[in-house]
Amino acid sequence: MRGDIAEAGAIAFREGPSGEIEYLLVTAKNNPTVWIFPKGHIERGETAEQGALRELREEGGVEGEVVRLVGSVRLQRPTQTNLLVTFFLVRATGTIESSEERASVWLRFALTLERLTFPESRDLLLKAVGES
Repeated sequence: MRGDIAEAGAIAFREGPSGEIEYLLVTAKNNPTVWIFPKGHIERGETAEQGALRELREEGGVEGEVVRLVGSVRLQRPTQTNLLVTFFLVRATGTIESSEERASVWLRFALTLERLTFPESRDLLLKAVGES
């Protein structure tokens, strides 16, 4: 078994039109029915925080600032390589054009929990909110 591949992700939030906090979800690259937080490989020379912010821009079209580390999850892949993804809570500060063609949506907390596909993602959101 090979080692883990390091990735970084962003749990982005903003104040929505109704004044409630909303969280950003994007569809997975290879399956548009899967809803996830933006995440991806950490590029050479990047910190995990920088990688999370870049992935947020690329996948979600959102600029942001890291608030704090939320935690890491190990994701099993069909191949022998696993992903170790470090997630950060990120305050959205603006929008840009996404460089990837993915659907994205901002949802209030309860709807975000419902829409997330994977239990690990729901656990991360609960942890992010519980520590804020």
